[in-house]
This record gives sequence, structure tokens and C-alpha cells, in this order.
Amino acid sequence: MGNAEGKVVNLSVTYDDIKNKSIDLKQFTGLNALSVDFCGNTIYKDFFNGLENISYLCIKNAKKIHSQAFVGLTKLVTLIIEYSHIPPCFPLQFPCLKELSINNCKLKEIPRMALPDLKTLSLANNKITSVDKEHIFRDVPKLTKLYLNSNRIYEIGYTVFKNTPDLQVLGLNDNYLDEVPVAAFYCSKLEELYCQENMISDFHVMKEFCEKLSVFKY
Repeated sequence: MGNAEGKVVNLSVTYDDIKNKSIDLKQFTGLNALSVDFCGNTIYKDFFNGLENISYLCIKNAKKIHSQAFVGLTKLVTLIIEYSHIPPCFPLQFPCLKELSINNCKLKEIPRMALPDLKTLSLANNKITSVDKEHIFRDVPKLTKLYLNSNRIYEIGYTVFKNTPDLQVLGLNDNYLDEVPVAAFYCSKLEELYCQENMISDFHVMKEFCEKLSVFKY
């Protein structure tokens, strides 16, 4: 199909494509951006072989993702996964990744990740209920934007953002919180906090904390 450098290639993968392995991505010379709708099929181990230079990858509707499906994609900068099944303990290790979105994937907890350059993380529209493990963000030290909106979160641990000193934007809207999380008060660089559509009845929060925010929605 020729040289696809600088363009986003959109693919739709059928069951026969998976069964017969009829899609060979090596045909795309210099491919750096790919969006794939797996139509309810499984992403097998070698599907992305030959895409070592890819920097943008969007995956939709994958029934299952092999634990080694992303091996070799070391230059990924943006990874978007939507309406797909992410197994527990799925390895998320990309040395250059700056943006990760795992939305509408029915996640029940925040996955472990080792992403030293990650800036933006979105885990919106899942089924996460609690964010109370201090170590969960330990390996994303450069995180500046975190979106946890539209989950089922009812508690957030006091020290959960201890390892994200650069956090600037925190989206917690549309959850089950009954108070503004104390953990947010310890984010010294926080500029935007979204808490609307929760179960919060008392908005008496630290005055000095509110004054430093450029955006505080509740």
C-alpha cells in the first residue's frame, strides 16, 4: 500500500484476518501512526511486528490483548485503548510514552505501569471504585494531567499523589465521592480540579487551596 509515513492508517480487522493472519503491517513503509478497530477479535502476539518506529497507536474493540502484543514498540508516544479488555497485571512499559488513554474498558482498578515520561493519563468511563494505594503512581513521576472521571470512585487515599509532584490537572467528576479528596490538597502544583457530579454536600475546603486553583468545578 505504499509509503504511509506521516499519515494515520485506519484498519478494521475481521475474524478471518486474525485467523489467517492476512494483515501484514510490514507493507507500510515508515508507518508512525495507526488506528485499528479489532471488531471484537483478539490481538495476537505478533500483530504489531515490524512497527518499531510507530509513535501513535489507537486500539478499539479488542476482545483480548496478548501480554506481549506491544513488545518492540519502544517509540510509542501516544497509546489509546478503547472498548477493549485489559487483563489484570497487563504490562504497560513504554520508555517514551507521554499520553495514555484507557477509556471504556471496564477497568476495576488502576493498572500498574512503568512510564517514566508519561504526562497525561486518562482512565475515564471505567468501573474503578477506589484509588487508595500509594504506590500506584510511583512509576509515573512526570504525570501532569490525570482524568478519572465517570468511574465509581468512592475513596481516594490521603497520600496517593505523593509520587506525582507535578500534577496540574485532576479530573474526578461523575464519581461517588462524598468529599473533596484531601489528597488533592497536597498537590502543590495543582491548577485545575474537577469534582462535579459526585455526592459531595460539604464544600468547605481550605480557603488558600481554592484560591490557588485557576479552575475548581463542583
